[in-house]
Amino acid sequence: MLGVAISMRRLPTRLLLALLGVAVFGRMPLRAATVASSGDASIAHDESAGTWTLTAGGTSLKLALDAGRDFSIVSLTTGSGIAWTSSAAPDTWVRTGNQSLPFGNRAAGFSFQNVSVETHGNRLQLNATFELASAGLRMTRHYAMVAGSPAFEAWTTYTPATHAESLSDLSALQITITAGQVHWVNGLQGSAADVRNDAAFTRQRKTLANGEALALGAEGRSSEQTVPWFAVDGAEDEFFAALMWSGAWSLGITRGRTGLEVSFGLAPMTIAPVKEVVDLIIQHNKDEWRKLNAADLEHQTDLVKEWEIVFEIVAAHGGPRYTFADKYACGSWGQDFDADGELFRWSFHQDHYRALKYRVCDWVVYDSSCYSGLTPQAIDGLENANHDRCTAEPTVNCNAHAGYEGDLATGTAPSTDTCIGGHTFEHFDSLYGALNMPIDKSSPYGGSVLDNLADVLGATPPTPRPTCWPTGHSFIRAG
Repeated sequence: MLGVAISMRRLPTRLLLALLGVAVFGRMPLRAATVASSGDASIAHDESAGTWTLTAGGTSLKLALDAGRDFSIVSLTTGSGIAWTSSAAPDTWVRTGNQSLPFGNRAAGFSFQNVSVETHGNRLQLNATFELASAGLRMTRHYAMVAGSPAFEAWTTYTPATHAESLSDLSALQITITAGQVHWVNGLQGSAADVRNDAAFTRQRKTLANGEALALGAEGRSSEQTVPWFAVDGAEDEFFAALMWSGAWSLGITRGRTGLEVSFGLAPMTIAPVKEVVDLIIQHNKDEWRKLNAADLEHQTDLVKEWEIVFEIVAAHGGPRYTFADKYACGSWGQDFDADGELFRWSFHQDHYRALKYRVCDWVVYDSSCYSGLTPQAIDGLENANHDRCTAEPTVNCNAHAGYEGDLATGTAPSTDTCIGGHTFEHFDSLYGALNMPIDKSSPYGGSVLDNLADVLGATPPTPRPTCWPTGHSFIRAG
């Protein structure tokens, strides 16, 4: 069975979102490299062709995602070899201001930013980010699937800039598929506890003639007339799509020259960003970043004073490794992972390394963010691998180490994966226990009221030319 799952859901840190889902595609070319996999689900990248292929349950979806190409669904094919699309085209549109623009189209003003891949157990997810400068919007198209299920969930998140255009008529799915009999399910149709209606929640079907159109939807509750779901029969498979949305929606299916032209999304509406709110949020974020940068500068000033031990803990949202710019090679920390609001792992650790080098006995770094395995890789590059940015094989170059005794870097997740909240809290609990463990108050702490390691570390002044014991260097390199 071939499936296309479409969902729409609210996310707390975005202006709004749309959805989509699709399934299918046949064999991957041999030159495609697998980036992530779980069971029969996988995400592969063909860099030379500028395509990404998502496969699950025998069904594959091939996307054109590259700075040199327009975004599109290249092919959608089931395990039986049936292709449900006949030509490459974008799977959604964006209506901003008075324009309807094909998503990811360069001539329409879209600029490709990056692709990232996430794994969550047996669930894989691809995120493709574009900017539309003319509308003041950054948009990310997300595709998710799980092993064993021939279906894809897709949605779009929108992040506004200072002066963003309004959005309207959100599109979930815009696609032309092979023609076949269309099935749908009636909704309430006026049915109620005291009103019997035998047509409620019954399955309907229709074969469209050339040029004929079918229009379904709801003006209020999503299931008041029709359930937001449809399916199309194929020779050996079935294509289906469903919209996870509780409000008004619309579905239009027209029998065109090359197949069924499907337009699936929310009912006509316009959502304008509230300028005062957007400006307030942007100003708040700028103020907070200024505070953070000032605190980091103060920290770097303290680092040059020479210490026996420097213990650094980073707690933030973490982003993955990107290859489109050197500064992103080790990922970054921030809310939206864009250059206007984030810290880059490489430059952050590089600044601290330069301040600490040959001025400390032990340097310990713990990163609690997603993709935090990139932090040990960054520090390994600084201390051992001639400043390679999270790409070199582990090696040892003692003369380049910052600390005289032992340097340690670790995190709560591999370099290719997000973290789990439970792991983060568990690790922080262990750190808390270590930093608050009782210490011996005898010499040199005799008579002191301090009773735990954190208080002692906080009260211990810098030590010019600290006495270090060269016992070697410990290093944990994650993923």
